[in-house]
Amino acid sequence: MLFDQVESDILLEIHASEIFKSLSNDQFIFLTKNMKYRTATKKQIIFEQGDTTWRLFFVISGLVQATRIDEDGQEYVNLISAHKLFPLYRLLDKNFYFNYTVEAITNISFVTFQRKDFEQLLRQNNEFALGILKHVSESMNRYEKQLSISLETNASERIRKTISWLFCELGRSNGPENEFIVIPYKIPIFLIAKLSGTTRETASRFINGYINHNHDGVIVTHFHFEKKM
Repeated sequence: MLFDQVESDILLEIHASEIFKSLSNDQFIFLTKNMKYRTATKKQIIFEQGDTTWRLFFVISGLVQATRIDEDGQEYVNLISAHKLFPLYRLLDKNFYFNYTVEAITNISFVTFQRKDFEQLLRQNNEFALGILKHVSESMNRYEKQLSISLETNASERIRKTISWLFCELGRSNGPENEFIVIPYKIPIFLIAKLSGTTRETASRFINGYINHNHDGVIVTHFHFEKKM
């Protein structure tokens, strides 16, 4: 049973999230009756490209990397942070399989929902359905921003825009006067290199002097990032 697996504060956090807050108490109980709670450690594979599933995933804490390799061998990388639901692109497809591999970048916790329960609530609750459409739209906008970065011909500019994108997506204001932007995750240099389509050495040279790490994550100190891209 769900309530034997998940503490009440986690349930409250999920229900209060932007995606699920429009559900009534009864609808939320219906959705969570078949919910499963899971944890994964850093570098653990959650699922592989081509796997089939009839469940949706919701990240409670941590950061995961989604990687897809197309028929030409081209690699595409995306990040999924806390309070994100995936995969939504095949929600109404008859065949529900993953077109990417998902790996934990940090230790993570997440829950999964049965697809059929989710679809039933979409038919019953218009506000919930509109919220999911908004979530899908935001995901598409993030993908378009990443695509525009990949089309930049200058490697240093791709790295700069990638870092801007990371801080816009994951950053939080910090410091006495909010003078710092903090990403509360350890972002490996190789991942920044992948996202910006450069080598690890090139990314490392560019980043040196702009950002630094502490035990909480990544801190930007002297980097001008674009709040609107």
